[in-house]
Amino acid sequence: MSEWRETTLGEVITFQRGFDIRQLDQCNISHIVTGAAQPKINQENLKSLDIPLPSPKSVEAATIMIEPLFKKTLSNSTQIQTLQKLRDTLLPKLISGEVRVMQ
Repeated sequence: MSEWRETTLGEVITFQRGFDIRQLDQCNISHIVTGAAQPKINQENLKSLDIPLPSPKSVEAATIMIEPLFKKTLSNSTQIQTLQKLRDTLLPKLISGEVRVMQ
């Protein structure tokens, strides 16, 4: 099993929700939709759906492929925050003339 502790809980939940949504996309739900003007699905009907679940081996394979993307996203977020702080520090100094850029 891959090491989930290296990712944040939010990332795991996001992955799981995305996986769930893709599974729902594969289900035909037209027979449980009620309401003409505003289509809806009640909880009882939703619970009656047979939703195909991936095998643990498939989930593990997907995790191995996706985990590096989570790590890269986290790294990018950290870098963005650092660059935003740098921008917020330097921009006022550039505008006021306190700091000049050599040409």
